[in-house]
Amino acid sequence: MGAARRPLCHRPDRRRLGKLTVVGCATAALLLTGLPSQALLPTSPRVKKLIEAGLDSLEKLPRLDNNSKELGGRAVVALALYKGGRKKHPLVTKAVSECVGAAGGAARLDIYSHGLALILLSEIEPRKHRGAIEQYLEALAKKQKSHGGWGYAERPTGDTSQTQYVALGLWQAHRAGVEVESTLARGMIDWLNRTQAPNGAWGYQGAVADGKTRVQQSGVTATMAAAGGASLMIGADLHGLLTDAALSSVGDLTDATGSADLPAGVQRATQTVSPLPNGGVDWPRVSDSIKACEKWMQVPKVASSQTYNCYYLYALERYQSFREARHNEIDLEPKWYEQGVTYLEGSQSQPGVWDRSCGPVVDTALAVLFMLRATQKSLQGGLGEGALVSGRGLPKNLATARLRRGQVIVEVEEVGVADFLKMLDKGESDRLDSLASDPSSLVVGDLSSADAERLESLLRTGEPEQRLVAARALGRAGDLDHVPALLYGMTDPDASVAIESRDALRFIARRPRGFGMPDNYNDDQRYLALEQWKQWYQALRPEAIIDFGR
Repeated sequence: MGAARRPLCHRPDRRRLGKLTVVGCATAALLLTGLPSQALLPTSPRVKKLIEAGLDSLEKLPRLDNNSKELGGRAVVALALYKGGRKKHPLVTKAVSECVGAAGGAARLDIYSHGLALILLSEIEPRKHRGAIEQYLEALAKKQKSHGGWGYAERPTGDTSQTQYVALGLWQAHRAGVEVESTLARGMIDWLNRTQAPNGAWGYQGAVADGKTRVQQSGVTATMAAAGGASLMIGADLHGLLTDAALSSVGDLTDATGSADLPAGVQRATQTVSPLPNGGVDWPRVSDSIKACEKWMQVPKVASSQTYNCYYLYALERYQSFREARHNEIDLEPKWYEQGVTYLEGSQSQPGVWDRSCGPVVDTALAVLFMLRATQKSLQGGLGEGALVSGRGLPKNLATARLRRGQVIVEVEEVGVADFLKMLDKGESDRLDSLASDPSSLVVGDLSSADAERLESLLRTGEPEQRLVAARALGRAGDLDHVPALLYGMTDPDASVAIESRDALRFIARRPRGFGMPDNYNDDQRYLALEQWKQWYQALRPEAIIDFGR
């Protein structure tokens, strides 16, 4: 992209440990009697309607402007379609193929296209595209400027807008298990520390401070603040130091990356992937910089006041998602999300199309990614498709296990909900056992009402392994309508099913720690958590009447 171009922009009977009923209903199964959700979530009907309209538009909008014709524009459209559930769409397949084909010439790509291609390939079948991902990473190392940022080739300055897509690309590649050079992340963190404005925000083209005293920046906007703040949190997360507690204990951490043969017992790992070594970074300064940005971002920045509105919203979603992960506090009804959705509702140039500053194709893709909470999905998604990482259970058969960067990784066969239900019909007990043992092998897309009803029935009346898989599937569907069934699942006499139901609720609610109930819970802890989940659900659906019968 040239210097003047716009950004990217460019259910058998079984005994329960307590009665679970809905007052006024004859059935023992928990039924929904409430109104539609009061909170705005990606699964809310109001939001889903906008998302589907946007996805429909992306499938047919002509690519007439420069931004949509470039590789980055094609990649961001594919990312929106993929995240929106249209994973097999020809535009997705074509964009992936184009990104793979462009990897050998990545040195010639603009940074936006470079970063977005890396993000897309790291999201979709990263094992298959590992070679291309590595080529993109190698080219990024060559493009990184001496101060640690990335930007236009003809300018000495680093560009906050462009660097944010590099940051997300590094993070996605690292999460996918591809080795990321620690020097890339260290340089980026240093540049972000030294280009933060005194007020805690960031400008467009970073002026690098000589020492620790922040210097004035030009082009300071909420868009750049969200981009810089998210990128700095990404840098910390790459090192396993996203939270305040982790940052404050950095002196107790080591630089060891760890590498060994598979141990006889195959011990659990504590993290999804090994963090980068933490040496060579001024971590107290990182902590101060993140806090300064959080303070500045506390004042609401409405989308309509920004020049690149949809571009800003996607940057804001990324910032807020990492901020939520950093504090492990997820607002049930975030005002920033409600404001963004409301703005998007009223700013369509035609139904399902947004055309603000980046052109109708790219703006629509960015709007869809915002409404989908795309970054939050990635944060919740773990390693990605078909890979099971130690720390969340291991399969019975370790013949395909291997060690990557100190982590046990097992390749598994992907199974959809329809396949799972066919296994039940055919009585394929071996495959059912395998599916129950391998958490990452279940792939859940949009559930039909019939499939959802059958899964809820299985959770009430199936065999233990069937109940476990049903709970997992309902959770991954991410729909509030499944909360009652999962509350019922938490009362299951089989601890593994109760825990799976608990985890499913955490996923739907976007609360990583839920309301307590440890793995080795007792009944008091179980029912205390259930009561809190009930209160949470009734805040969303006030007319739902739930009674645990204790």
